[in-house]
Amino acid sequence: MYLGRHCIRYIALITLLLSFGVVANAASITFRLDSTKIHVGDQFELQVTVHSSDRAFNALEGVIAFREDFAVLRETRDGDSIINYWIEKPARSQYGEISFSGITPGGYRGARGRLFSIVFEAKKEIPSSAFVLKQVEMFENSGEGIRIPVDSAYIEYTILPAVPGEKKTVGEALDVNPPEVFEPMIVQDESFGGRYVILFATQDKGVGLDRFEIQESWWRPFKVAESPYILKDQTLTSHITIRAIDRNGNIRTVKIPPRHKPLVNEWVEKGAFFLVLVALLIILGKYLYRRART
Repeated sequence: MYLGRHCIRYIALITLLLSFGVVANAASITFRLDSTKIHVGDQFELQVTVHSSDRAFNALEGVIAFREDFAVLRETRDGDSIINYWIEKPARSQYGEISFSGITPGGYRGARGRLFSIVFEAKKEIPSSAFVLKQVEMFENSGEGIRIPVDSAYIEYTILPAVPGEKKTVGEALDVNPPEVFEPMIVQDESFGGRYVILFATQDKGVGLDRFEIQESWWRPFKVAESPYILKDQTLTSHITIRAIDRNGNIRTVKIPPRHKPLVNEWVEKGAFFLVLVALLIILGKYLYRRART
């Protein structure tokens, strides 16, 4: 992974300096399990938190290694994270590894800041295994590219034989609230050939954000989108609607009015759409009428 490259690509207008600089005081990332003794078939949750009381940081990345033949990844939960924008959401990147990277504009300084949690299911017995944090990098919120040393996390656990008639599960995260309010921004970006793109991001304090959907013009269907998104209508004459949807299906909707008055071509498009619709209704009506007569 290379955090700077991803930031340039996915988070416009935010620059991270990744040069080696002055070393700041150490921070730490910690793992926590409710119990380190788990039975085959049980689900269990690994909590991942960050401690950086001396220096604020604004960028973080890392990899969690685990024995995938003994513990199966079921779900990641990033709701209520101190990370504002995930460049790479916590997810399985390759066999036995979960990668993540994100930024927090303005920085974070504090203890026990929640990053995310991971739900696993114990697959088979093992006397001793561990979750290990590696390839971790943290950058100070100073604009000078200062790397903060991070104490790597490590936690051991044991998977015991299954208990007949018993199977522990991790409860579903309750969340009825939509993602946070957000304000999309349309910019003209030379890195996209001078075309207009729309930038958007938000958080969900409950179960975590699932996806964004965008609609250009009220009659077009919604489709899944990522920021930055290249607008189809480069004339900026269409109504734009963006939906942020969390993992429980709660939706936050934002509407952006046209920057310019609709061109004749758009009205022609709409007129053609209505004509086709009317024609189909007429054909359907005639068909139903003839069928009723027979």
